[in-house]
Amino acid sequence: MPNLPPQLQAGIKALFPVLVEWAEKMEARALTEGVPLGDHLKNTAKVLGIRQPDAVRVLVVQTIPEPDNRRIVELSARFGLSFIGSAGIMFGPAIFVLGSFANDQRVLTHELVHVRQYETAENIEAYPRVYVRQIFV
Repeated sequence: MPNLPPQLQAGIKALFPVLVEWAEKMEARALTEGVPLGDHLKNTAKVLGIRQPDAVRVLVVQTIPEPDNRRIVELSARFGLSFIGSAGIMFGPAIFVLGSFANDQRVLTHELVHVRQYETAENIEAYPRVYVRQIFV
């Protein structure tokens, strides 16, 4: 995490296990309650190089979930990553999307790009580290 004070880097690293635990719960929820991609988005997923488009699920929600851990929420906001201000969020092959964006191809395609990034990371524990490195480069 370049350009961050060592103390802040250590604090962020210490929060990763909490973030991963929360993300795994959110992933399980969306995989259980969500719906498969429609044909158009499945084709988009294939074009993006997503290996398993049939595994992706979309869960329409009234509010984007955020972690119970206030420090994670605060740090996310500090770096411009707002849960409340998001139209969608991805957890592995699971996408949460606000009801008002449920048919928004731009938002859903954006989240599919994150699904592809996740596949590159190989698992939900590695993904936050990859993502944080990408946003600071």
